Amino acid sequence: MACGGSSSGPPPATPAPVVAPKPPADPIEQTLVEMEGLRDKMCACTDKACTDRVEGDRKAWRQAAAERFKDGKLQPSDAQETRGDTAEKAYRDCRRKISGPGPSMADAMAKMVEFKDKMCVCKDKPCAEKVVEDMTKWSQEMAETADRDTKVGDDDIKKMQDVTEAFTKCATKLMAPP
Repeated sequence: MACGGSSSGPPPATPAPVVAPKPPADPIEQTLVEMEGLRDKMCACTDKACTDRVEGDRKAWRQAAAERFKDGKLQPSDAQETRGDTAEKAYRDCRRKISGPGPSMADAMAKMVEFKDKMCVCKDKPCAEKVVEDMTKWSQEMAETADRDTKVGDDDIKKMQDVTEAFTKCATKLMAPP
């Protein structure tokens, strides 16, 4: 044999190239496939660092999906809606296994009272704007971690309305034009 080699059998087989699956043509179907991929990533997580990374991916995905459907022309079928709801619930359940449950209603109420108290001690508009900014950031974080399956009682709704009303009254004094 040339080059001093010996023949001891057939040459090694060339592995078949890995071909990524073609994304579905239907944008709703594509979004569902992406959502289910995020669910699978979250469910594979074993620590908080992983869930934080996947949650970051999910935020980027949500922004892309919002852009994809901003014209409002595409609507999911009932089956697609159910599939999306199922993937979303499984995603939240898997995240909760690592990061624990979201804030309780009592925690949320205490935080709202804290924001109301901060607003009501403000003496000027910049202070009020800072409280609103902090509350908005907290609300967005809450929206990401809240357990949407939790039922809120009438008493809690009334308490939250009262706190929100007091907050708004204090904010209006500082934010409204003279």
